[in-house]
Amino acid sequence: MTSPRNSVHHRSGKTTAPRCRANPRRVRVNGAGRTAEPLVEDLATGCRDAGADLRFRGPEVFGFRRITIPPGGSTGWHYHDGRLLAVVGEGTLTRYEAAGGGPVRYAAGQALVEPSGPDTAHVGVNEGPGPLVLYVLYLGSLGDPPARPVPEPALRER
Repeated sequence: MTSPRNSVHHRSGKTTAPRCRANPRRVRVNGAGRTAEPLVEDLATGCRDAGADLRFRGPEVFGFRRITIPPGGSTGWHYHDGRLLAVVGEGTLTRYEAAGGGPVRYAAGQALVEPSGPDTAHVGVNEGPGPLVLYVLYLGSLGDPPARPVPEPALRER
């Protein structure tokens, strides 16, 4: 559900985010306070420069998480069986890839898509002074965990 306050509607009918920044706030719609009305929470809005190919091959499980990583903490090295879409709500995510990619930094309001498979192992680190908050959507198959841990790789210096 897209709030008009958080999007720009084009004549083509497409909706785009007006600016790349986090939007963690509670929004009441349709007569704030009446119990029969829904409470809509916009947890985060993020932008990314490229589109994402989200074709589905069969039944798909969607999992939503808010992940908070304290300063100096990390996600641990892992990979995903399915796709992952994330928005940085607070702080800065520093991402390293086992294949030698990185560091790549994502600030609050930026979005990322992580590919799937064991050859895409990576770690997300909070190198900042405050908490890192990620809002994550996992797209996977029934029974798959959101992430599979892997041993820390020996990274090559570039």
